[in-house]
Amino acid sequence: MLQRFLPYIKLLRPIHWIKNLLVFAPIFFGKKIFVWQVFLYGVKGFLLFSFVASGIYILNDFHDRRRDKYHPQKANRPIASGAVSVSTALFMSALLLATGIGLGFFYSKQLGILLFVYACMSEAYSLKLKHIAPLDAICVAIGYLLRILAGAIIAEIEVSRWLFMTGFFVALFIALAKRLGELSIEGNSSHRPALESYSYSYLLAATSTAAGAALVTFALYTVEKGQGLVYAVIPASYGILRYLLIIANKEGSEPIQLFLKDHQIQFAAFILLALMGWIIYH
Repeated sequence: MLQRFLPYIKLLRPIHWIKNLLVFAPIFFGKKIFVWQVFLYGVKGFLLFSFVASGIYILNDFHDRRRDKYHPQKANRPIASGAVSVSTALFMSALLLATGIGLGFFYSKQLGILLFVYACMSEAYSLKLKHIAPLDAICVAIGYLLRILAGAIIAEIEVSRWLFMTGFFVALFIALAKRLGELSIEGNSSHRPALESYSYSYLLAATSTAAGAALVTFALYTVEKGQGLVYAVIPASYGILRYLLIIANKEGSEPIQLFLKDHQIQFAAFILLALMGWIIYH
C-alpha cells in the first residue's frame, strides 16, 4: 500500500521541508522558543510554508518535466518518469497552494501576503528568473529570508539587522555553492541554463565572498548582543569553511544531502546551536 503512494510523497519533496525550520530562527533568537503558544505558532508557520513550498516544487517539476527526462537523477522525478500524471500533479499543487496561502491569511494578513509573495516569486523563478545569472541565486536567498520574516511575524519579534543580513548572506552562500558544485561535478548546463553564464572561477570567488560576508555580519551580530555570543563565531566559521571545502573538492552540490551526509558540518551546527542556546537562555 505504501509503495503505491511513494511517488506522491516524493513529489512533495518532504526532505526539503528542513529549509522551513528557518521559521523558528527569530523565535529562537528572540528567547521565545520555550513559550508554548509561540512555539505552536511556529509549527503552524512551518506547516504553511511546507504546503506552499511543496505546491511550488510540483509546479517546478511540471515546468521542467521535459528537460528532467534527460538528466541522470532528475529523470526519476514522479512527473518526468510518468509515475504521477500531469493532471494529478497540478491538482495537488493547486490544493497545497490554496490551503497554505488561505490559512496564512486566516491566521494573519501579513503572513498571508508573505506566503503569496513567496509563491509568486518562486513561480517566476521556475519560469524565467532561474535562467538569469546571478539573479537566480539572489532569488533563492530571498526565499530563505521570507521564511525568517515569517517567523518574526509569528513571534511578533523585530529581527536584528545584523542577523537579517547574516541570513541573507548564508542563503546566498548556499545558493552559489550549489551552482558551483553543479558546474564542477556535472560540467554542463543542460538542466540549468543559468550555468552557461557562470564560470568556475567566478562562482568560487562569489561563493567565497558570500561566505566571508556571512561570517562578518554574524560576528557583528554577536558583538551587538554581547553575553559571550562572540564565541559562537568559531563553530560558525568551521561549518562554513567545511561546507566550502566539500564544494571546492567536488564532493557534492545539494545542500540538504550534503548536510545529512557530513558529520563535521552536523557537529559544527550542533555546537553552534548548543552554545548560542546556552548563552541566550541561561
